[in-house]
Amino acid sequence: MLERASSCVEPVSQVLLRRFEPPIRSRRILGPSFWKNGTDELAVAPWWPLYLDNIRGKDGCRPGTVQERPCVRSRRAVTRPSSGRSRPLSLTPGPPPYSCPPESLSRAYTNHSSYEKMNPGSRQLNTNALAVRPSYDTEGPKSPDMRGQDISSISNGGLLDEDTGKTVAGRESHSLEAIDSRADTASPTNRDLKPLDIRSSRPLEDTEEMLQQILDGREAPVLDPKGTNLFETVWAFFKRLPNQEAYAARVFYFMSKSTSHQDLKLALRAFNIIPHEKRTVAHYERAARTAIQRNDYRSAISINAEATARHLNQECSTFLLLHTASNQLWKAAAQVWSTSFEPLTRNRQRLSVSAIGKMLLEQVDRYQNLPLAVSNLAREIIDRRAVVMHQAGLLMHLGRELLHVLVQSGRQMSLVDPEMLVSTFEHYRQLKLLNPTVHLHAVNTLLKSVNRLHRGKSVGFIYHHLRSKYPDFQPPPSLYGSILSILAQEGAPSEVHLYYLRQFAHLHGAADKISYQKVLTALAAQGDVDGTQAVFIELCKVHSRPTDIAYFTPLLYAYARLGDIEGTEREFQRLKDWGLQPTLYCWNILLYAYARSAHSGKAFDIFETMKAQGLRPDVYTFGTLMGIVSKAGDIEAVVDIIEQAQQYHIKGSYEMISGLVQSYCLNDQADVAERLAEVTTKASFEGEPVKMWNYLLRHYAFQSDSEGVVRVQERMNALGVKPDDMTYAALMAALVVIGKTSDAAQILKSLNTSRTLAATAFHYSIVLQGYVQEGNRKMAEEVYKEMLETFPRLTPSARLAMLHLQGLQSVNAEKSFLDANDYLGTLLHELASEDRATKHPQPGFGRRSPVHALPSIYVEFMASILASTGKTGQADKLLQKFDSLSQSSYLGRDRGSEDSIDLLTTRLIISTHRHDWETVERTWKQILDRALDAASPHSIKRKVTPPKNQIEQPSPTTQDTAIGLDLIGGSDFAFTSMIPTSSSSGSSSVSPSLDRPGLKVLFSQRFILEAPITRYLRALELQKHYQHATDLVEKLQKVGFALTSRNWNFYIQMLTRSPDPNHWILAFKTFEEKFLPNTPPWRHLRAGKWSTPSSAKTSTTDAVVIARRRTLEKLDRGHLMPTYVTAVHLAANLLESNRRAAHGDVSINVDLWRSSPGTYRYIRRIPRSKDRIQGGVLRGRNILGDLQKPLRRATHKSNPKGPDTTITASEPGKAVEHKIAHAEEKYEWLPRDVMKAKAKSKKRVELPPTSGALYDTLDRRLEKRAEAQRKGREERRAMLDDATRHRTGAKFSIRKLAAVLPRDMKHSSETLRNDLDGQEVLAESDEAQVPRTPRESAPVTRREVK
Repeated sequence: MLERASSCVEPVSQVLLRRFEPPIRSRRILGPSFWKNGTDELAVAPWWPLYLDNIRGKDGCRPGTVQERPCVRSRRAVTRPSSGRSRPLSLTPGPPPYSCPPESLSRAYTNHSSYEKMNPGSRQLNTNALAVRPSYDTEGPKSPDMRGQDISSISNGGLLDEDTGKTVAGRESHSLEAIDSRADTASPTNRDLKPLDIRSSRPLEDTEEMLQQILDGREAPVLDPKGTNLFETVWAFFKRLPNQEAYAARVFYFMSKSTSHQDLKLALRAFNIIPHEKRTVAHYERAARTAIQRNDYRSAISINAEATARHLNQECSTFLLLHTASNQLWKAAAQVWSTSFEPLTRNRQRLSVSAIGKMLLEQVDRYQNLPLAVSNLAREIIDRRAVVMHQAGLLMHLGRELLHVLVQSGRQMSLVDPEMLVSTFEHYRQLKLLNPTVHLHAVNTLLKSVNRLHRGKSVGFIYHHLRSKYPDFQPPPSLYGSILSILAQEGAPSEVHLYYLRQFAHLHGAADKISYQKVLTALAAQGDVDGTQAVFIELCKVHSRPTDIAYFTPLLYAYARLGDIEGTEREFQRLKDWGLQPTLYCWNILLYAYARSAHSGKAFDIFETMKAQGLRPDVYTFGTLMGIVSKAGDIEAVVDIIEQAQQYHIKGSYEMISGLVQSYCLNDQADVAERLAEVTTKASFEGEPVKMWNYLLRHYAFQSDSEGVVRVQERMNALGVKPDDMTYAALMAALVVIGKTSDAAQILKSLNTSRTLAATAFHYSIVLQGYVQEGNRKMAEEVYKEMLETFPRLTPSARLAMLHLQGLQSVNAEKSFLDANDYLGTLLHELASEDRATKHPQPGFGRRSPVHALPSIYVEFMASILASTGKTGQADKLLQKFDSLSQSSYLGRDRGSEDSIDLLTTRLIISTHRHDWETVERTWKQILDRALDAASPHSIKRKVTPPKNQIEQPSPTTQDTAIGLDLIGGSDFAFTSMIPTSSSSGSSSVSPSLDRPGLKVLFSQRFILEAPITRYLRALELQKHYQHATDLVEKLQKVGFALTSRNWNFYIQMLTRSPDPNHWILAFKTFEEKFLPNTPPWRHLRAGKWSTPSSAKTSTTDAVVIARRRTLEKLDRGHLMPTYVTAVHLAANLLESNRRAAHGDVSINVDLWRSSPGTYRYIRRIPRSKDRIQGGVLRGRNILGDLQKPLRRATHKSNPKGPDTTITASEPGKAVEHKIAHAEEKYEWLPRDVMKAKAKSKKRVELPPTSGALYDTLDRRLEKRAEAQRKGREERRAMLDDATRHRTGAKFSIRKLAAVLPRDMKHSSETLRNDLDGQEVLAESDEAQVPRTPRESAPVTRREVK
């Protein structure tokens, strides 16, 4: 009896269920008390899921369908023993394979209850909901802990409540077809959609074919476009398939691409259908992401548990751990860690050694919030927060491993803030979870990572934390090598390098020679002659004078970067005095020094001397020579050097072709350059071809040719050319030129977050220059302030931009230039030799390199605006101040260096204002000599031909005649074939006279006299030398110089003011020839605009593209456009000729008509206007003073709501104080005595002058600083010369100059103290002899070494 009763217990329970009222469903969120004490994880009866499905199935039945009453058996009756694997779910419609026929039903299932009789239809069971396939798993119910739990028992397939997402007990799975039907009616997003009815209209073969088309990405058939999307279509087709396991994986991937929660739920259903043995690593990873996207962390953790059990959790566990940790979901992160990662670390094995640890290192770069989360975790554990304390031990282990992963990620270490990184280290040190190896890994990662900002600052903080918190730990020598390498890349000053060298010596006896060589090379690249000499002397003290020539070349290179020929030759000669034979590398440095000097043409003489010495030139030799001629745009000279390089068997490289591309661009032959770049990119040359394309981008950018920029970008992408930082700089420049600086700022922002590239000071300078050109003072000040906070040193172009902003503001506001002059004085105090030595291009400098432009470019601008506003006295004093600085070797400038053309033009303006005609002629002759020297092509006699006795001449018929270069066009290819026949060749020598026959300047240098020619014509007009002016213009055009629109307009105006009528006729003829084809209508000409004349005559004003004349003049100096003032002056001549014709003299009027009829008709139609120009020129009504300008809108002013705290150029003292404070903050990890010395030196040397001190003849602080630096260099050179003299007699050792640092750390403390005292005495003597500067090394003290 008991056995029969036991079999009827569960059917009776089903009968009782029919008498229960349906539960009331609500959308209210369960309160927090429900989730306490594990309420959501309580085990329930086995019939509870069926009861819930029955209730939901009542509302999920589709209207019009007939429901059958299936057989419901107990789970015990249908369970079969298996081997432990459960069968996958099925979506096939129809009766389940284990359901009973109606005639075999028991009485409990055939009789209707009284409740059903009273309420017909209220208790109809859902057929699909009860179509259950039992699981083959015979194991009993598992614990609520989900580690090791089978995925089919806890996923959304049937054991998860669809509303709450919580797991319920049970071993069977429901049919997904029924779940899908209920979801269609229950989901609020799909409630109004019409379901697809494809079951009766299409056969299964068509359904499978259409599903295949959609999954393959082909065009899918439209079945019901009114209410069905593509994901619903795929799911409808998938449910009809009899063999759903074959398509389950593909449907899962397809459905997981959706963003709808309903589709993601269905994707997990499809994942459950995939057989367990066929689930891969990618399946688990995608399933975990899908569950996380639905905020279903329980399912995601369960999926990870199954993947871990099958050892397929590499991607799944990595994603879950990083995602939960970066979002600070520590409970979920702890479960993932304990399931998948903790077992790997129980045997004291480092996680990074395992495969999953390597995957963790690869994926950690994608989570930028992870460093903050790791830091917050340690702080919460220290604060004993309740949210983490119940799993504190596990989370501490997790945080320590994540910290190890972070310090090995280059992406994370390059983006993390240095202060936050050190604070994180301190938190884990307090938890006793930190060891010094973390610091070593962090420094090593910073060395190998992308060149990012704050790397030097980060290294300083890390090292300071290591030495202060772990004083007993001795850092290995490799740590100092890595730190010095990072500082070398960052361009750190010499005192910082010396600090680490002495720290190295204190712990390891002495820094090795390799470390000294790194420091020497870094300081030489900065042009820091003083620092290079100081480090070299210390190298000789510690290791004696080296015998390898590689330690001496930085002494040459430091002078070469400054273009100091005298200093480079002096160090070159010292090598011979020390018995060292200069190598080819030394000769290349000497050649480079001449190339960077003002006498670059003499580099070819050095080249001839090299060949005479028997040295074989290499690729760097020809690259230096090519750089000289390519910057000038001398195409023939570039081609000649390339051909000579082939004769020396120099393999072709993209660097050489880049010089040729640059020359073509400077000669406005961008189409030839573009074709050459495309052909050579397809060839296999050495190097990267991106530099060629960058030249093309810059050319089109400054021409405001958007189509050209886009075309070059497309060709780069098609040819697989990877962009670099200069590529993005060219794109930013293109946006700035067309007035879209805000878009350029967006590119700058993207570079700050890029993984491969970093935003440099050059990119910031482009944006700053754009805002200054637009007059956006507020944004310019914000960018300037950000540069102060970001970079250790401002770029010269950024200083020039702020000087422009300050000076132009003074001009527009019609106030004194006191602020601008004070800011100029501040700039002159802040400049250093490193600014002249930089190789980075500077926006706003034109084609001038910093070594030639500094510091004169600042003085040129300020003196020019002073002279243009009539303040010639101040301008003259400013030039006298500059002459005084030049004589004192300021910034390492040669005392005999020549003034630039721009500076000579300013002198010409001042001399003209004083009517000093002798000085005017002398200055003009200097300008003309400079222009002819820079614009004349290199002579044919300077061709570099190898001597026959040194270089074997190859046969022209062999393939070796053009190594690498023959890939462009075959063995018969010659670069001369790509040069247009119209190109002109220069004479053998340069003559200062314009009358020399055959003199011709380069086409690329035709506008070199744009600024001075107008000033000189003005001087000739004041002297009434009109005929001399016409002869000069004719000669300039004959030799190849070209005049811009501004030059021609002034020239015509000058001719109209001549008393000679022949000059009037010449003015009309010049206007007819130069301007008439491009003359716009009068309404546009008067407004300072320009438009196409043909379109302006036939179209309305709205249809004409109008542009500002000044903008077009800047973009294309060869495009000639007249001004309204020029036309009015011509009208004055025409009016005077009409007056003379009225008195009987019609000859002038007739000559004007015959010589230039077009101009005659155009000028006669001039509209009468009561403007200032016509009143003064035509009617003699001159207005005294300037007209009052209308008030400008405060578009770019400071914020009126409150005081502006931005550091502007008008506050030089505050700006310098801010910079000093910023420098102290940057190097706050240095010892206090070093910081005090740095701050004291900065305040003593870099303190700006008082207001107006720039024009004070008694203020000679800049001259004194320059003299002190010069004397210091001479004293250090004397020390080296003294060592050279004693070398031959072998009676002198340079080690006797000062005490040597101890080599053995086993010395007693007394010996170490005595040695350190000796260093202090030496440092004090050096400081007494050489005044301290910010770039000179700090004295060594006992506290510093300790």
